[in-house]
Amino acid sequence: MSEKTSQFRMLVVMAMCYFLVLTISEGCYAGVYYVGRNDNPHNPGKITDQIHILIRGKITSDDVNKLKEAIEKARKETNWETMGGTVMPLVILDSPGGEVLAAIEMGRILRSNNAQTWVLAECNCDSACVFLLAGGVERVVSPGASLGLHRPSFGNEFFAGLTLEKARDMYEKLIDRCNSYFAEMGISQRLLEKMLKIPSGEIIYINSSEAAAFGLYGKDPAFDEWDSAREKSRTDK
Repeated sequence: MSEKTSQFRMLVVMAMCYFLVLTISEGCYAGVYYVGRNDNPHNPGKITDQIHILIRGKITSDDVNKLKEAIEKARKETNWETMGGTVMPLVILDSPGGEVLAAIEMGRILRSNNAQTWVLAECNCDSACVFLLAGGVERVVSPGASLGLHRPSFGNEFFAGLTLEKARDMYEKLIDRCNSYFAEMGISQRLLEKMLKIPSGEIIYINSSEAAAFGLYGKDPAFDEWDSAREKSRTDK
């Protein structure tokens, strides 16, 4: 075998190894997982011993139905933890973001199921993932977790193909939907105001204190008052 042939084969092997690593890091573990208490510890969705649903990787429209299916499966197979008698699915987030409108739809599904949304240490919830976090009736951002913000955006190829007038109209409608969603979830309007100041190609990270100030950390006020009232009503009888 000539030296040039040997070098060429080495380059091919190196390229294949790089592709494999890239695939594993970006694609294999992306998705929505339901993880039961007795699931295999090597399940890519198992990052705590508690029964939970994990949303990991880039958020896409396909994840909307996957989330519905995961919640349905969990309700059939487990008894979720409760707070004051209210069933509260535990949903753990580890996502760099993705499609904003899909995230909004998934956030509403989480809210309708009284989900807890957690971002654990060494997990990240950036960009569109923040809309999922907002959907929880109880939101937890652990020390060491990453919570990144920037303004919502459309895909570059799609948005670049529009006229400026059409692009402006679509973007304003997107921001209106984001604003309505955050208001619906009890999130401070200041969160979207902060996001809009950060270009989509950049990102800034906030800590748990800042998240709490925006309403992204802690219990949703409406849910907390409702649940407390139910608990007091039971104990007064």
